[in-house]
Amino acid sequence: MTTELPIAQGPVDVLVGRLRAHAEAHEYIANADPEQRQLMEDLYDAADALERTPRWRDVAEELPQEAQEVLFVRGGKTVHGAWIGGIFWHSNQKMAAAKWMPLPLPPNAAITGAGTASAGMTGSAAAGTKKGY
Repeated sequence: MTTELPIAQGPVDVLVGRLRAHAEAHEYIANADPEQRQLMEDLYDAADALERTPRWRDVAEELPQEAQEVLFVRGGKTVHGAWIGGIFWHSNQKMAAAKWMPLPLPPNAAITGAGTASAGMTGSAAAGTKKGY
């Protein structure tokens, strides 16, 4: 039996929830006024953008997806690695860390997918193949 960690409720998560709640509360106005509809859609877009923005996460609150490439903090330094089998890996070594974040999208990358850095990747990275981890 596996235990799922609770969804993190940091300040960004709270803001995203409030943006969505505000947009939903004014949906009845937006149906009658095209300008209000655009404002409502802007609120939803802002919430989506905030959710996609990479930010540091605490492993006690949220874990990466299996085989996800991430940045994590080890010995006060930022390390590039992957989350495999319930632990961080870097250069074929297992490493413990308390904070991690998804990789940011490359500049000018099209956002297609669930908001992870792998959504903008191609080739072996998109297929989940990890080299050197």
